[in-house]
Amino acid sequence: MDEPRGPSSRPDEQADTATDTVAAAMERVLRAERETEDAIARCREEAEGILEQARAQVRDIARRTDERIGAVQARCADATREHLASLARRAEVLEASPTWHEGDTERLQRAAERLAARLTGDVSEPAG
Repeated sequence: MDEPRGPSSRPDEQADTATDTVAAAMERVLRAERETEDAIARCREEAEGILEQARAQVRDIARRTDERIGAVQARCADATREHLASLARRAEVLEASPTWHEGDTERLQRAAERLAARLTGDVSEPAG
């Protein structure tokens, strides 16, 4: 018949059992450490993926911003060119219009005097 194990068992068997218990505990600790290292590595990879996604979003936002800035600059440049062309056309019209004719200075002077008289309340109109 087999001898019962436990406190009444032989000292060698008790030492083997204690060693086995310690070895099993160490194995559990080492396994937990490996699992923790694996979890940390997975978290690191996930964080790197999230970081790369964020960087891609930043690049996309910067690209769209540059496109929009370019579009605004192009519209401003077009509007400026159109305005300059309009000013050039107006300058051509003014340059082509008749210049002062004989008597224009006198007519302008009389009109200014009449306006001044009205503004100052002078009821007597200047001669002219």
